[in-house]
Amino acid sequence: MYRFIDQYKTILGLRWLLRKFQISPNAYYNYLKQRKAAYQEQKNKIKEEIKYIYYKNHRLPGHRAMRIFLMRRGIRLSKTTVHKYMNKDLCLHAIGSMSIL
Repeated sequence: MYRFIDQYKTILGLRWLLRKFQISPNAYYNYLKQRKAAYQEQKNKIKEEIKYIYYKNHRLPGHRAMRIFLMRRGIRLSKTTVHKYMNKDLCLHAIGSMSIL
């Protein structure tokens, strides 16, 4: 029922659908929170995997290399998403090799 509401809420209107199915708005929004919770849990697992790979490889991989490491583990993300997770969310930056003069 909730999936049907999600699919047709823009066409028929959310409040109208909730009244027809006799569902309180609070129950519907609780359903949405639970759905987002599963997404956040998956996102957190990916971030933990990124941190593990990053520190295991001596803080060297950048977002491009990290994407390759993740793909080897069966996690497919865009380069932009990996960059966002690493640099903005986790504050993990690649350490470039420095040459000594």
